Amino acid sequence: MKIIINYNEELDILTIECDCDHIFDFDLSEYLELEYLEEFNQYQNINIPCSNCNGINVINSNIGVSEYEDRIFEDIYAQYYEINKRKTIRDILWKKRADLKKLDREKYNEERKHLYQEQKEITEELLLMQKANKEYS
Repeated sequence: MKIIINYNEELDILTIECDCDHIFDFDLSEYLELEYLEEFNQYQNINIPCSNCNGINVINSNIGVSEYEDRIFEDIYAQYYEINKRKTIRDILWKKRADLKKLDREKYNEERKHLYQEQKEITEELLLMQKANKEYS
């Protein structure tokens, strides 16, 4: 999947652009609830077939679900469209995963805000150490 263009939460329709550049809508309502797969210790992914190239676009249902869990990765490595894609995927997961449906999303995020700050501090320390090592060698 190249880009998530839009997610209409009310209609449960996802508009994506496939790697073949084809733009299409996909009805997510068939995924009423994502199944937890005990054997893999993960939730099932959402597989979206492209009507143009027959390729499968996969939404990973096991990314960090708090706004802060993947924030360091997003801050350092991700481009805007990737950050946007991950935000949309989190929106879908909060609607489709049984473990999340019963939680208060705002409270959940607030409780995990400290994780971002801790990760940020560690990452800044590592970057300083890397810089010092480069200057020293």
